[in-house]
Amino acid sequence: MARGRAGRSARRCTRPPRGRAAASARSAADAGGDAGAAQQARARVRTRSGFWLLVHAADLTARTPSGEALGAGRTIAVVLEPARPPDVLPLLEQAYGLTARESEVVRQVLSGAASAEIARLLVVSPYTVQDHLKAVFDKVGVRSPRDLVGASSASSTSRGSSPTLPAPAV
Repeated sequence: MARGRAGRSARRCTRPPRGRAAASARSAADAGGDAGAAQQARARVRTRSGFWLLVHAADLTARTPSGEALGAGRTIAVVLEPARPPDVLPLLEQAYGLTARESEVVRQVLSGAASAEIARLLVVSPYTVQDHLKAVFDKVGVRSPRDLVGASSASSTSRGSSPTLPAPAV
């Protein structure tokens, strides 16, 4: 049995997903699309343990050229995979109220850029980058770029070294 990044055994799921993953899969499967084309949708879901998952669903039902289903039932493929930090960034931007510039800085941090490189890319001083990072850390509740990367990644709780993101204040 293969081992995932989280150190858990990777198994083929034989039972339907439950809870939020099931709702996301249902929503994804019911998403609209062109008749005759494979309908696909995706959603991001956070598990109880703090991991982010991408839920992909596609309607694989055989259809006539006019878009009518062949046969009595529908065939839906659902794929669950660990989300990467870039997949989660739009959620973080909204949940924590990051400004456009803070989001640009976070995007660069998640891609592995150092503060000096971020300053050069965004045409600002390194001090401005640090100011943006301090504002992000305050909003998100982390203390360093490493914590931010670890908290936004799918494997953030795999070894207990990085915190998970705290819930946003409402």
